[in-house]
Amino acid sequence: FWSGLIGAVVFRRNLIVMLLCTEIVMLACNMNFLFAAAYLNDMTGVIMSITITTIAACETAIGLALCVTYFHIRSATDVEALNLLK
Repeated sequence: FWSGLIGAVVFRRNLIVMLLCTEIVMLACNMNFLFAAAYLNDMTGVIMSITITTIAACETAIGLALCVTYFHIRSATDVEALNLLK
């Protein structure tokens, strides 16, 4: 979890790395839900993990589509230049 947060803060200039760090954070949350479900012998954690995985897949698809579109327009993935889209 912390490696994803630190990566998102340290590598704030590259959009793709920020998306990857967000995925690391969501995977860490999934692992916590799955460990809690196994420990408590409850299916709620598994259902939450599946829900988070679905949301993460949608977020990744939309984020990569925006990144590819932005790269075709500007030929860069610099996050600082995203203010030009306003």
